[in-house]
Amino acid sequence: IPGMSSLGLTQEHYIPIIGEAISDYQSNPDLPTIDIPQLMKGDREERENTIDRGYPLTKFPDLRNYTSRLSMYGQERARESLNRLPAWLQEYFSWHAEQRKNPTSETKYIVVSCLKGQLACGGTSDRLRPLPYYLLVASLTRRVLLLKWNKPHDLYHFFMPPLDVDWRILPSFDRMIEPNRSAFYQSKITSFWLGKKCDLAIHSMEKCTRDIVKEINDCDKRFVQFDLLGKAYNRVNDGNLLFQTQSYEGEMPLINQWMFPNLFGDIFRVMFEPVPALAELVNSTMTSLGLEDGNYVSVHVRSRYPVPRMPQKNVDKNGGQLVLEGRTKGYLSHVSGNAIKCGMYLEPDLPIFFASDSNVVSEFALKHSDFPDGKPKIVTVTRLEEPRHTDQDDGWPGSLPADFYSGFEDLLIMGGSKCVAHGVGSFGSFGAGLIGNRCRAIHRAYNGKPDPCPNDRTRNNTIPVGKVRLQ
Repeated sequence: IPGMSSLGLTQEHYIPIIGEAISDYQSNPDLPTIDIPQLMKGDREERENTIDRGYPLTKFPDLRNYTSRLSMYGQERARESLNRLPAWLQEYFSWHAEQRKNPTSETKYIVVSCLKGQLACGGTSDRLRPLPYYLLVASLTRRVLLLKWNKPHDLYHFFMPPLDVDWRILPSFDRMIEPNRSAFYQSKITSFWLGKKCDLAIHSMEKCTRDIVKEINDCDKRFVQFDLLGKAYNRVNDGNLLFQTQSYEGEMPLINQWMFPNLFGDIFRVMFEPVPALAELVNSTMTSLGLEDGNYVSVHVRSRYPVPRMPQKNVDKNGGQLVLEGRTKGYLSHVSGNAIKCGMYLEPDLPIFFASDSNVVSEFALKHSDFPDGKPKIVTVTRLEEPRHTDQDDGWPGSLPADFYSGFEDLLIMGGSKCVAHGVGSFGSFGAGLIGNRCRAIHRAYNGKPDPCPNDRTRNNTIPVGKVRLQ
């Protein structure tokens, strides 16, 4: 991928266990000598132990020592974020960490999976937007939350826990998975799903949650799967609103459309930081673009969504080089220009980082955005191909985790912004959520048409918390 060779990164960096960590580990006299090939295959005795402590990769020295210094992520920011979270969630994270470090035969797990198969689990932002609600259910059921992806690759290829809240999947769960079947169709795993019956507003979600928590608590299985079927935006919003009823007093922020909760950025930083190779890439890109944490505005344009405005109907998931000509060129030129103006409205004196699901649109915006006095300064990442969508139906067979770095790179850079201007869909909203929605603008209406800024679509509306108390 662009920038990898200049960083001296090779294929061994594509997995969380980087070559530097392995060589340092082997040469350190204070650490026991281990058989690397045997370690990579897994220790048979440990794998057969009923107390599953995780994949053998956890025997390596703390990989956090090998992460580049990204001020917007990492241990220091994670600790700051942890202190801003509600007391019940801090307590759950503490309990979660203890269970992962010292599991017993009584430790139980709740797994949110995205597996290859026909039933969609959405892209990266769709999968992670319900995370606050997942944590609420995990807390209520007193189970350790784990995340399992194999579409296109497991999440630990992109992120790792900066603290001890280790969400990485266990080998014993992996052995239960039936290949090429989505999470919904896994016959060996007990699963619990929330569907359409919970879509009648927050009170329906409250009842559904009470019911399913009771069902899970009555289940003696060590592993259970749980998820919101289809990731319908209203279903996710109701779940996250229910999370907020347990996290605020008096008033709480309203969540609508594809919005992430205000607390999401802190939750994310407690649970995730980029793996070393991805952190190096982000650090190198920000340096080359002259971006400093908290001193730039991000603008995101979802060029291939809404699909009805595009000539091809499969371009959102499956991609394909976008051709800027005719009606498509005129439409996306208008969208991009309006998006940049919305970014200028937020902070006119700061540079703008322009990101898009199309490298063609990013380059077009860079070359054809003419503003007086050279302001704003617009920067973007020059790529040879567009970022790959993680939800392609076939799961991108034969791909490497690094093939998907560009999308995560854009997301992580947006998370270091002072402000974010985004349009429809949840990816740009993810970037705004990473900064706690503190400064954002929405530059497109729900039907895909450009919406000039300022507008009232990011008004900080609040609603009463009410009497809902689940604990």
